[in-house]
Amino acid sequence: MSTTISAYAATSAADPLSATTITRRDVGPHDAAFDIHFAGICHTDIHIVRGEWGPAAYPVVPGHEIAGIVTQVGADVTKYKVGDRVGVGCFVDSCRQCQPLDAAAPVLCAGVTVYSPLRHWNTGPGSRVAVIGLGGLGHLGVKFAKAMGAEVTVLSQSLKKMEDGLRLGADAYYATSDPDTFTKLTGSFDLILNTVSANLDMGDYLGLLATNGTLVELGLPEYPMVVPAFPLAAGRRSVAGSLMGGIHENQEMLNFCAQHGVQPEIEVIAPDYINEAYERVLASDVRYRFVIDTASLR
Repeated sequence: MSTTISAYAATSAADPLSATTITRRDVGPHDAAFDIHFAGICHTDIHIVRGEWGPAAYPVVPGHEIAGIVTQVGADVTKYKVGDRVGVGCFVDSCRQCQPLDAAAPVLCAGVTVYSPLRHWNTGPGSRVAVIGLGGLGHLGVKFAKAMGAEVTVLSQSLKKMEDGLRLGADAYYATSDPDTFTKLTGSFDLILNTVSANLDMGDYLGLLATNGTLVELGLPEYPMVVPAFPLAAGRRSVAGSLMGGIHENQEMLNFCAQHGVQPEIEVIAPDYINEAYERVLASDVRYRFVIDTASLR
């Protein structure tokens, strides 16, 4: 039989999310059903419910960083059993070993989004990595890069999160609002991860790359990026993009988290706080990921 469950949905781009019910289909022979215990709030959720990435088919129930407990498995399922702890991101799989579940939820999108380019560009001892922005993605980028053995620098608009950045593992922290930053750090980095969605002066940031260095765009700005040719060509530098990771890479990332003790800094909230949490995300007033405890919805 299909199941009716509680959820929070956006009914338009302008209205706040509100309580509703949705219907889940029957569990098929190859399916596993689970109760969602925690769901991370990603900026992508906000973009989607507000129609910022194109028209949305309302009502929209956001949330793609979810973790919970298996309640039912199909007749042909052998990999999972009732009671397993599972996590689901944009791409589906589970390690069944995450402790605790609340911290597992955000790494299933934010975590793999920064882990994937660090691995792809062979980050390790001797690598010089800069992370633009110390938010949900940025703080995990710092943790992952440091755990991989890199020298890590945070580039943030101001120094207000400097203490946090150094605590999380950064070796240095600079304010990009200070023009001297770009002079001091010219040619300093092999890899720069841009985790912010604002349109930046790409010429300034390209100048921070060493010869053959790469700037990876992870945030998705509202307007097209303007990339000046001279600083790009002068050091044989590259601009690249990266978007999450596949099932295998999610599993690799979860194993790395377990091995190195990497987990996000979270603030657990109740579902009725979602709208306030969205506004705080937009105001950069979260350290560093909201996670919704869905107990009141189950």
